[in-house]
Amino acid sequence: MDLNKKIKKNEGWAILFVFILVVLYTSPLLLNLGKCFTLYPKNIPNGYPNYIFDYFPIQSVTSHHFPLWTPLLEGGRLLTEHPYDTSLNPFLIFSLLFGEIIGVSLTWFVLFLLGAFSMYYLTRFVLRYSTWGAVYASLVFSMAGFFAYLFENGTAYVQTILLLPLAVGFFLKAGENVKYAILS
Repeated sequence: MDLNKKIKKNEGWAILFVFILVVLYTSPLLLNLGKCFTLYPKNIPNGYPNYIFDYFPIQSVTSHHFPLWTPLLEGGRLLTEHPYDTSLNPFLIFSLLFGEIIGVSLTWFVLFLLGAFSMYYLTRFVLRYSTWGAVYASLVFSMAGFFAYLFENGTAYVQTILLLPLAVGFFLKAGENVKYAILS
């Protein structure tokens, strides 16, 4: 067997292994898609605004307006001035298609997967770790509990930190090729 084919086969198994473990890790989220994620009464003030801030842009889009302003927040307010605004977030498409509760959960699920794969990319292809070293790093990054804690407490504004390894990888590769500087 050719060495390149063997390496690509190992890469495929490693990526499949990461995918399966992250799906198993997020399976409670997937099994309870239609339910709110605030588990304890102490989380109610933290968690529910995530649904509201996904609802405001959806309300604007479904009434055929660009989501810049909502009459439902404080008697009328610009959305883009609020720090937790999701109107320009590309993951808002999940809330637009499936509703706020399912959309927020699907966004977290996709970001857990992207976080694991972005750490795999950073460690394997940029920092040149071994295949299973990159698998370990990606699993530790995405499944360490920090992001699950943030999810459970309703702090959705930090969910894009899961994409930080991808930005760091593109930044480090920018010295070799300018297109990575634009992507980072």
